[in-house]
Amino acid sequence: MPNYIDFLDLILKPEEFALYFKELKNKSTDTQLYSSLEVPIKPVTQKVQLVFDIPDYLNVKWHSNYKKTKIKKLNTYKGSMITLNNYSNLANYLKNNFSPKRRAQFRTYKKRLETSFNISYKVYYGAITKEEYDRLFAIFPKLIKKRFDLKGKNHHDLDVWDRYEENGFALINAKKACLFVIYEEDKPISIALNPVLGKVMYGYVRTFDADYSKFYLGFTDLFFQLEWCYQNQIEIYDLLKGTYDYKSKLTDRTYFFNKYLIYDTSSFVARFTAWYYSFKTQGFYSLVKWLKKLHVDTAYHRYLLHKEQKKQEQQKAKLSWEIEQNIVFDSLRIGRKVDWRAEDLAFLRRPIYDFLYSSKDGNHDLEVFELSDEKNAYAIKGKSSFQKINFTITA
Repeated sequence: MPNYIDFLDLILKPEEFALYFKELKNKSTDTQLYSSLEVPIKPVTQKVQLVFDIPDYLNVKWHSNYKKTKIKKLNTYKGSMITLNNYSNLANYLKNNFSPKRRAQFRTYKKRLETSFNISYKVYYGAITKEEYDRLFAIFPKLIKKRFDLKGKNHHDLDVWDRYEENGFALINAKKACLFVIYEEDKPISIALNPVLGKVMYGYVRTFDADYSKFYLGFTDLFFQLEWCYQNQIEIYDLLKGTYDYKSKLTDRTYFFNKYLIYDTSSFVARFTAWYYSFKTQGFYSLVKWLKKLHVDTAYHRYLLHKEQKKQEQQKAKLSWEIEQNIVFDSLRIGRKVDWRAEDLAFLRRPIYDFLYSSKDGNHDLEVFELSDEKNAYAIKGKSSFQKINFTITA
């Protein structure tokens, strides 16, 4: 069996990373991203290494302890990225990739967010206190789970969360990763952890509070990150794996991930093992390519989408609401005023934030009342508008 090494996982572990790589360069710009020319004290000695998920825009030089080394490179699946060095700044990137109407929408999302809430932006790069790091990494997975529960899906990063939490603090303080946070007051509502390798930033894991979905926080967060990239001479923002609709709209280049079989040709067992895994890998991806020609992948993704939508409908059925239009406020039987920020009324936040987006009010201008003659009915009152909301809550 070969020794399996995940390149994307190694980026989180600099000491292990140094055991494998002498040098990494960006082929398109000839920019050196990493260099460790000293021979490791404990070099890797397994006869066959299978290093996977290395983007093909990287030119790789390896450390090796074999008598005779051979390397076989195999293309696998696609990744996507934004080639930031093709644009002079963020405004130029947006102009070249989005229509005037779409750019105006992006500005609206950010402006509405900052109008409705006291928003601040923070990049942790080179310094973060352990106290704030621990606080953010306690909230981070909860926000991921909250979003994906609403989608009726599991998020694979939650299964390996320890690898982020254990390595992130050291990486941030060593300037080998960035933590981007958008705060509402002192509450984090968007968090992203991105390792940095030379002039390449990797979009590893990011999320936002689903209650703020109406404000399209994902776009505001990404452009916040890209602005930082331009200020710090980052050449590539790599969005890595995954076929998501939003990626195709944001990225301007795709690439192949490579698998590298590195083996000792002086060993018969190593040669046979390398041949077997090369044959197996090439056969698998040839089959995938053939199935794509038959549009099997399209049918499969449609099936997954239908399955996800069904789960979302079931999830929404547990808590749904209706907004009544054309109601005169004075005609309502207003009951007690409630503290909508209280945890036991957390179900109110999503419709309240949707109201804020539409009304352009600030959250401190809001008043929320129970209706005395209706169960699970509330009135939301802003500066110049209001809404009546009827909730349906099931177990």
